[in-house]
Amino acid sequence: MKNKEVDYSYLYNKNETEIKACIFILCRDQDQEKLVKTIHELEEVFPHKYPYILLNEVHFSETFKTAISNAVSTSAHFGLIEEKYWSLPKGMQPSDVGKDLIPGTFVLFNDRIGYRHMCRFFSGFFYNHPMLKPFDYYWRVEPGVGFHCKINEDPFKYMRDHNKVYGYVISLIELANTVPSLWEKVKEFMKTYPQFIAHPNSLEFLSDDGGETWNLCHYWSNFEIADMRFFRSKKYETFFNFLDKKGGFFYERWGDAPVHSIATSLFLEPDKIHFFKNIGYTHWPVTYCPEDPEISKNCHCPEIIDKANDKCNVRLWNVQKKLYGIEY
Repeated sequence: MKNKEVDYSYLYNKNETEIKACIFILCRDQDQEKLVKTIHELEEVFPHKYPYILLNEVHFSETFKTAISNAVSTSAHFGLIEEKYWSLPKGMQPSDVGKDLIPGTFVLFNDRIGYRHMCRFFSGFFYNHPMLKPFDYYWRVEPGVGFHCKINEDPFKYMRDHNKVYGYVISLIELANTVPSLWEKVKEFMKTYPQFIAHPNSLEFLSDDGGETWNLCHYWSNFEIADMRFFRSKKYETFFNFLDKKGGFFYERWGDAPVHSIATSLFLEPDKIHFFKNIGYTHWPVTYCPEDPEISKNCHCPEIIDKANDKCNVRLWNVQKKLYGIEY
């Protein structure tokens, strides 16, 4: 008999806010020192009332749980990822990993099978984890990232009140060697499921030639504030399952960032995507620091290594300005 899923609705019920939102962290015990520092930075700029949900593919140690619980000002809840969501798909062998990558090319993290499991988990499973099901919104936080600006407006409240679905800070060019066939699979999906494509959409963010090729622009998903109801939708689940059956998370090294970016660009109207220009943020080696003087006066940014204000951002902003008059 199938085990009954644990009801974690109490995690939200104990939340003092009216918004079903959480801070979501995928991490391991060895991340403790970096994560405590990140939590302190986040809480210094954003004194929130949202619970932390932390997941791992193995059980967290009591030492780790105590350290994190002491670091947060609200509550921290620790969960386990089922093995079936952190293992090779049925029929795939370890020798298959990386077999479709271009021979002789360097692929970042190619030797880390755990990295591929992480990318697949973030692409298709996290939002249905029992501990996340009570929530509508999540803010993805990674150990070691930095937050540099006082956040006066609650990002979750902004998302809800302005009907936004996906929020980001940094957009970049994807590493082409990790995704040699991804766009061809996406084009196949679009031909098979045209009913899921939004009109209007943000294809211009992804492509300079009407979708024939991908320009490799994507939102850097180590920072996301998003509505999980989008990921739980039929269109997104169909998209993920379609890609997952192609095997590219393992045969190549598809990341969750391009998967999320392509999905939001194709399945959402452009005004559902929001650039959080007021959130200073670092994920090595990239820092985004607001240039607006009214915002930057409340920031303490490190030396900028790279900027989010690149040609990918401009592509989305041009679409939003043309359609809605939105300007950042």
